[in-house]
Amino acid sequence: MSPNDHESSRPGQFVSSEEPENPSAETLAAVEQALARTQMLHDDGNLLKPAEAMSMAGPAYRHMETLYSIARKAAFATGGDTEHVLYYLAKKFPTYA
Repeated sequence: MSPNDHESSRPGQFVSSEEPENPSAETLAAVEQALARTQMLHDDGNLLKPAEAMSMAGPAYRHMETLYSIARKAAFATGGDTEHVLYYLAKKFPTYA
């Protein structure tokens, strides 16, 4: 692995490209919750791309989130599937995937 391997990354490369089949009611609830939170963070300028999140650390950035952190929190709160929630967030906000 080269130190420059990260440069070949592209938006959404770690998100499944296949739509989940028959997501559970809990997952659909998590998706709704996560989409609302993501839109709010995006509008407030507090949504980070994964590479930005890796480069920013410390208390000044703790109010900012990534699609994964939003998906994880929503899935945990509802009992939904994090990967399925992340799929729908990445579909709506591909720049931040």
